[in-house]
Amino acid sequence: MAVLPIVEAPAEVLASRATEVDPSEFGSELVALVADMAETMYAAPGVGLAAPQVNDGRRSLSGLERRYGGPRPACQCRD
Repeated sequence: MAVLPIVEAPAEVLASRATEVDPSEFGSELVALVADMAETMYAAPGVGLAAPQVNDGRRSLSGLERRYGGPRPACQCRD
């Protein structure tokens, strides 16, 4: 896992609508991205991080879920 650089405004990736994560993209590369996003979120520190914030234009986020005795890591990839 790696701490990724966080993109700041006025970066184009932040101004553009994120693209859907295609089912064919689910695999080791996406798992690595989400793990890196979680590590980056903890280092920031923060409670959530969207993929565009680390210069990836897909609709994916990593965050902390506080239900069920949390906090614990959570990920979502959808439209």
